[in-house]
Amino acid sequence: MRKQIPYLLLAQAAILMILTCFVVVPPGHQAVMTHFGTVSETTAKPGLHITWPWPIDRATIIPVERIQRMVLGYKHTERDDEIDRNPNMEERVPILWTKKHYEQEYKLLVADRAASTDSKVPVNLLSVNMPVQWQVKHNSDAEVIRFEMQSADIQGIIESLAYRELTRYAASADINDLLGRGGIMAADTIRKQLQEACDDAGYDGKGLGVEIVYVGLGGIHPPQDEEVAQTYQDVVSAIETKDAKIMQSEGEAGKTRIDACGETWEQVYKAIVEEDRADASVAAQKAAKTAEVERLLRSVAGGKAREIVSNAEQNAYSRLFAEKSSAERYAQQMEAFNASPSTYMLRTYLRMVATSMTEVRKYVIAMNDASKVIYEIDLKPPAAVDILGAQVAAMEGKNEKSE
Repeated sequence: MRKQIPYLLLAQAAILMILTCFVVVPPGHQAVMTHFGTVSETTAKPGLHITWPWPIDRATIIPVERIQRMVLGYKHTERDDEIDRNPNMEERVPILWTKKHYEQEYKLLVADRAASTDSKVPVNLLSVNMPVQWQVKHNSDAEVIRFEMQSADIQGIIESLAYRELTRYAASADINDLLGRGGIMAADTIRKQLQEACDDAGYDGKGLGVEIVYVGLGGIHPPQDEEVAQTYQDVVSAIETKDAKIMQSEGEAGKTRIDACGETWEQVYKAIVEEDRADASVAAQKAAKTAEVERLLRSVAGGKAREIVSNAEQNAYSRLFAEKSSAERYAQQMEAFNASPSTYMLRTYLRMVATSMTEVRKYVIAMNDASKVIYEIDLKPPAAVDILGAQVAAMEGKNEKSE
């Protein structure tokens, strides 16, 4: 056995050397290959690759499609990292300004344009958590190779650049640019600035080969002091209330426009403004603008304006046809009068009597000599109805019958 041990060791070494000739690149990764220390111009894509044994060829596998994440703004502990990796943990509770969030938070100086040197210091002290997500640029093999050449301390470089850009932006921005809706635009601006910094932070003055995918601003709060926190909350509440009222007013304005003139309100409004601006001295220009407004109101506009215009047109046509009918009826009446004046007058009189006495009770007395009729007219007012007296009389009558 002692004689066979050297051969076994040689066989084992040979097997290990043979195994180094096979490189397996997982999905979502690429491998940068070096031959005698010289970097290959192309990268190995996912799959099985056969190379020269180590150390002739070496392969560095890079996760090009993985989104890598870091959070700036506080000192990380093992517990914090565990909570970040497991978002469903019970310890992940809402962040309140009046309570301590992490063991140690970094303070950030933020400008305050509304402050004056006579009243208070024109800066504010804030704590900010800024998550940064990045990945390796892999649109071409050269970008992956460049990243591999810069990746000795890539996390530290990106973290330093992110802190620098956050500090620069905070020093030149107002506190309202970070709170509320302004934080979204601030995060996008910092992302662009951080991407530009990464594109110039290489050892040769070129890029690091990384792409900044996302930058967020979260957990923005003042120092853990109840009075300071309440003051900040009042400011944020005022900003949110203002934005809510503005949005509510814009919604009501839009509803008013639609109700007044329909979806084409803007076109009608512009036409009315142009009509008002038209020079009254130029009659043709004024008339053209007025005609355009009338056309839009009749055929394009909707809502209340269309309803008013339609009612006006209906009333106009009703009056027009009524007057036309009266004129035609008068002409026909003149023809009938000229043909037989006595007959026309008699029929007109009888029609008037029949119309005016529709609600009057009439008595027809059939007799030969109307002069013998005697009319008796009682001009006394009718007797008032005595309901109480009638009831008393009825009661007395009942008593007499019972006796």
